[in-house]
Amino acid sequence: MQTNTLPKSDQIATTRHPLKQNKVDRYDRVYKLLHWLVAGLILLMLLAKFGFASAISQEDKITMLIGHSSIGSILTLFIMMRLIKRFIIRSERPTHNMPSWQKKVSSLVHGALYLCLVMIPLTGYLTATMHQLPVMPFTLIDLSMVSTSGYNQADFALIRGLHESFINLLMALLVLHIGGALFHKFIRKDGVMSSMTPGK
Repeated sequence: MQTNTLPKSDQIATTRHPLKQNKVDRYDRVYKLLHWLVAGLILLMLLAKFGFASAISQEDKITMLIGHSSIGSILTLFIMMRLIKRFIIRSERPTHNMPSWQKKVSSLVHGALYLCLVMIPLTGYLTATMHQLPVMPFTLIDLSMVSTSGYNQADFALIRGLHESFINLLMALLVLHIGGALFHKFIRKDGVMSSMTPGK
């Protein structure tokens, strides 16, 4: 009786590359939850930018700063969780059938988004502490750091300029990110956007 055997080369390939599981076509629930929580909090923080401009009294500004640091602290926590899931845990993500140039642009935009999400809270905290402004999430914890060297206008202007530059860059990247999602949804209709929307 004949037995079907694989050629030696195929046996080696099978040993090296065991049967792979089907690739996922959607992000898992934790990925989606973190994505939309971060998106919502970013929207609140961007709206706060206009709130600062309308604040007149010093008391109003202090209240705005406390609210800003409260939302910013939660946002930073979610961003850290997202980074851990993406780069340390390396949770499985869907792979989409896109032209190579679209994949490169997508990777570039996502990389720049991650950079902004790290640098904006960092420069924001440094800006506040250098000017001895309150960093008090929900008025429960005082994270303010009083500078022993005193206030330095040049250093403050530099860090604040970086903070505002990263915010402006973030807004531009969000336009590209949202535009790309809508392009995949209505033009290519390839399931890229649906992979991150709520659902199974």
